[in-house]
Amino acid sequence: MPATADESGSRLPPSFRVTDEMADWARQHAPNVPWTTTAAFIDYWTAQPGSKGRRCDWTATWRNWMRREQATIERHPGFRGTPVQTIVAPIRAARPNEVEVCSKHRGQRAGSCGLCRAERIAADTG
Repeated sequence: MPATADESGSRLPPSFRVTDEMADWARQHAPNVPWTTTAAFIDYWTAQPGSKGRRCDWTATWRNWMRREQATIERHPGFRGTPVQTIVAPIRAARPNEVEVCSKHRGQRAGSCGLCRAERIAADTG
């Protein structure tokens, strides 16, 4: 028997926006997640092909996405979120013309060193 429209879900609607209730929920449950995460969420699910891009409850999917981002930030305090967020919201240097350098990896910026991030993730999953 084929699934009904409700059972198979729907694509993310183009009108998807964070409501006041969702914003209140995020302030309480995902306080460290930057708002650029919602733009990454929308881009990801809009680009997801076929049945992978279908969900029954987009608000619940957004809440789960925010929970995962909050957990990542808590596990890796130096990690500023997804690579998209790192590009969109770069880490500011202590002084306008001064760039802090990673103490472990020459040529990398402190706080956004991809090599340090990869080592932290590998240690956490290993």
